[in-house]
Amino acid sequence: TPALDLSEVDPDDIDALLAKLNMDAGINSCGFRHCKVQNVEMLGRVCPFCKLRYCMSHILAEVHGCTEDAKLAAKHEWKLKHERGTLNKLMASQDRSQIGGSYQNRQDALKYQLSKKIEEKSKERDRKIPESSNNKKI
Repeated sequence: TPALDLSEVDPDDIDALLAKLNMDAGINSCGFRHCKVQNVEMLGRVCPFCKLRYCMSHILAEVHGCTEDAKLAAKHEWKLKHERGTLNKLMASQDRSQIGGSYQNRQDALKYQLSKKIEEKSKERDRKIPESSNNKKI
């Protein structure tokens, strides 16, 4: 990288020094290749994935090339939200002693809850079958 020429800037003027550094670092221009928008300091946004500043036309991750990172982040966020919802349902259930702190304990708790529901439903079905077979006329 070429050395910055700060000889023309007053060393006591902090704002002028920062402006010069920003201009040389390309912070005032859009990070998208071949974009001619120069002033993105006020209206531009920083991409949370690549940490570059883009104009409003190129801020979407899919537009400037962070598509895979955006997909992974969205999947991770959905998974966390889904797990929280499942845990909240478990916490509302009666068997709170089954809920543990680790992933394996949570998975075991979910398996336990599922087997319990399956047993309940099969018992309900067993109760209904004899009643319905007695009502049939042969």
